Amino acid sequence: MNEIHFYSSKIKSLILLILSSAFVYLFIHFYEELIYKSLFRIIISYIGCILFSFGIVYSMLILFRQKPLLTINNNEIIIYDPLRKKILVPFENVASFFETSSSYRGIKTSHQINIVMKNGRLKKSKIINTIFPQFENVGYTIQVNMLNVKTKKLMIILNSYLRGNSSQCQKK
Repeated sequence: MNEIHFYSSKIKSLILLILSSAFVYLFIHFYEELIYKSLFRIIISYIGCILFSFGIVYSMLILFRQKPLLTINNNEIIIYDPLRKKILVPFENVASFFETSSSYRGIKTSHQINIVMKNGRLKKSKIINTIFPQFENVGYTIQVNMLNVKTKKLMIILNSYLRGNSSQCQKK
């Protein structure tokens, strides 16, 4: 069986660890000065510290992870998440893939590859279908941000596996 494994990007997780640690350190350093600030600034500072603390934990999980985050074989795509169970997506249920990205002031901040299913989702939201009709049959997404592969290269690999699987289904 031909399998391709994609692991986490250690450089990106190290950058996340350094930035999160810096913000938590700054919060601890300026903690005594928060007493003289308004209640709103105190609450926002605590929420920021908690969120960046979770960023430290998440980046440590990704940094020391030895298992792949994504596996592609001839039959299925296996999406691993450090905080959840793995997701199995068989190629026979996949119709196509498309890429989306979020940007802030022209700088792309996150990349996702959306997996369009042949049967669609079991639970369909009317709000999502009216606002974002292109996401109607999207079953799963692959977060490419923390993988050690470029989005375009991964799209080429996924489409080649999808074409290879569809030709095998037609031969049967």
